[in-house]
Amino acid sequence: MSLSSPQIFIVIAIGAASYQAFVTMRLFRFDGYSAGQKLAQSFLIWLLPVLGAWIVHFVIRATEKPLSAPDRNFIPQGHYLNSWGSIKRP
Repeated sequence: MSLSSPQIFIVIAIGAASYQAFVTMRLFRFDGYSAGQKLAQSFLIWLLPVLGAWIVHFVIRATEKPLSAPDRNFIPQGHYLNSWGSIKRP
């Protein structure tokens, strides 16, 4: 099966529109921006098709808080360390 030039264009356009829709949905679910900033960035996504979506996606990922590593020294409330260093319940 050989794809003709119009078919390749349609596949690329659908892929680009899907990526833009994904980034737009992610933008409106992100709590780090005001409504005005979200509106401006959504215009950027749709006026600069792939480049605008990539820029907004990059900025959202850069401003998200990374998951912190678990605290290995955490002792649950109501527990204590005995003299051997193991956690015990009272």
